[in-house]
Amino acid sequence: MANNGAAQLRARTSSYPSRIMVGNRRHILESMKQQWVTMSAHMKSSDIAHVTHSSHRTVNRALRLSRLTGSVVQRPL
Repeated sequence: MANNGAAQLRARTSSYPSRIMVGNRRHILESMKQQWVTMSAHMKSSDIAHVTHSSHRTVNRALRLSRLTGSVVQRPL
């Protein structure tokens, strides 16, 4: 029974729609990063990373960029 639950969890999290795999890196959609900013009003960044299956460092980078520039993505000049 325990294996069945683990298999279901893997099935739900393995095809996470907000990420696109490219080589060693993942492209994380702007909408997901914006969601992190919204979540940060009520959660710690480490909890956000855990819940969204993302790197704590990546979440912190997006939150910092949002605080400094008002945007979660860098735009070329």
